[in-house]
Amino acid sequence: MRILVQTIFLASNVIVLALLPAESLRQGAFVVLEKAGDIRISNYLEDVNESDLVTGEIRSGLCEITASEGANAYVLASNGMIIAFEGAGSFSIERIEQTLAGANKSLGGESRVILELKDGRLLIDTTRYESNANVVIETSFGRMMLDDKSELIIAITENKKRKRYNLEIECNGGNARFLDREGRSYELTNGQRLSGYSKIDSLSLGFSQLSYSAQSQFRRHDEKLSTLPLADYNIESFKPFMSLLRGMDVVSSGTEVTAPSSLESSRPIIIELAPSAVPTLPIRAIKK
Repeated sequence: MRILVQTIFLASNVIVLALLPAESLRQGAFVVLEKAGDIRISNYLEDVNESDLVTGEIRSGLCEITASEGANAYVLASNGMIIAFEGAGSFSIERIEQTLAGANKSLGGESRVILELKDGRLLIDTTRYESNANVVIETSFGRMMLDDKSELIIAITENKKRKRYNLEIECNGGNARFLDREGRSYELTNGQRLSGYSKIDSLSLGFSQLSYSAQSQFRRHDEKLSTLPLADYNIESFKPFMSLLRGMDVVSSGTEVTAPSSLESSRPIIIELAPSAVPTLPIRAIKK
């Protein structure tokens, strides 16, 4: 069942890929609007392994962001998606691709995003700027899939005393689906909370109403947006950092992207996916 569900999900993404014009599919970009505390970034596309996250600096996607305890950052992506991240923990942008077709002079366009949350707290908001972002969040517990126009908090924290990890997913708008490693599917709608914990070989989850803590966080998020320099960025701000994606390569000269030939435009985009690894279990030594 698990393999079937994952196959259907991956096949649907391939179909979406095929429907997007090759000449308009671009690598997404993002900018840090505000940050507090020690936050580091590792960019997959550059030689520098790790550096400080700089406010106001626009970067291409595909990176890992690590925050110390209590550190936080607000990130705006070129597709109109807003991310608020709080440590201690780390998350990575594994894919962020979008078209410019339909993007107004602000932000937008069809897009798909794959994030991986190792630990920490992520607030994902795709309800602004006419963002048409389909977001997937990979975790050690399973896969979270968000419809466009969704607002959600997902947090993974370690309970060192009980030697387990806690998972909290709180949906404030739109719809989201969580698929655990055993193939069980959970669907959240506006005002629902899915929470639980994981031990070495088990995951226990249950539904409830949105917590008071999450309600406060969503309210603070709404208030925070009015203080951020969102109006300083539009699609033209991000475009020089958005490389054109094609089936085999990307040709660029400075900040201008060379238009593909008709033959290159018709070349399909192929994404190779490795099979899911079997989770490892700790080995206990036996004293003889």
